[in-house]
Amino acid sequence: MNREHDRFIDVQSIWTRYWDLGAGPPIILLHGLGASAETWQYVVGPLSQHYRVLVPDLIGFGYTDKPNIDYTLEAFVGFVGAFMESVAIPQATFVGHSLGGAIALRIAIEHPDWVQRLVIADTGGLEETSGLLLKLLRLPLVGECLLSPGRGKTRKALKLYFYDKSHVTDEIVDLNFRLISQPGAQRAYLSTVRNTISTSGSEPGIKMLVTDRLDEIEARTLVLWGAEDEIASPDTAQLIARGIPNVELHVIPEAGHNPMAEQPERFNKALLDFLDPPPAPGTTAPQALSNALRHQT
Repeated sequence: MNREHDRFIDVQSIWTRYWDLGAGPPIILLHGLGASAETWQYVVGPLSQHYRVLVPDLIGFGYTDKPNIDYTLEAFVGFVGAFMESVAIPQATFVGHSLGGAIALRIAIEHPDWVQRLVIADTGGLEETSGLLLKLLRLPLVGECLLSPGRGKTRKALKLYFYDKSHVTDEIVDLNFRLISQPGAQRAYLSTVRNTISTSGSEPGIKMLVTDRLDEIEARTLVLWGAEDEIASPDTAQLIARGIPNVELHVIPEAGHNPMAEQPERFNKALLDFLDPPPAPGTTAPQALSNALRHQT
């Protein structure tokens, strides 16, 4: 995993690493908890043939600064808005994975003018209760102990993210170990968990900020999900799809929490089909030919 595409930009005094590839209508890809731009390494190539693809490391994660703040959902939304201002993009299609999906949903609810289209992949935190690991990470001292860096711990945790465990390579383990070992990374991770994941229906968290307002989302939406996701249940995909008025649901077989890495061809096909659907009846011949040529590249 080389870093040849890395760029850095000041986003409201946050030194931010991002990728900026291709040309055309802008798409912003938002990674999940503890992750980085590398989440999208199998997606940026196909997308950048037709679109301008921007992939920031979110505040507190990847190679972006990790200030000592409360990492709330609203803090992430504010950061994304500031990033858009820094790169002079007033509106984009958002593709969010896991935590990035929750951020994208919140943006679509609170800032619909920012959103052209919306793609949500394997977003957690919308269930009635969280899993045991997340409950433990919320506990003082216990969370710090669980998250202390170790390659063995990293490998074991990553195996939860894949249906086919052979995808947990030494390269992926090394990347994630480096990321969590950076100064401030563990604090940012735990702050995010403790501020966004609810352990009961009465606590503030992603569910209370998003689930009850899904019907307010105006953007055309695609929900993409790994059929074998052990982190965010496929039942959550149904919950999201029932709540959003203009939505499509696509479940990817033989994929866990990271379908873009485990089944990249299926993921990318579903994504590109949604972004550039076949011509509607009555489309003019030049328009149809243009679309056909684009799909042959």
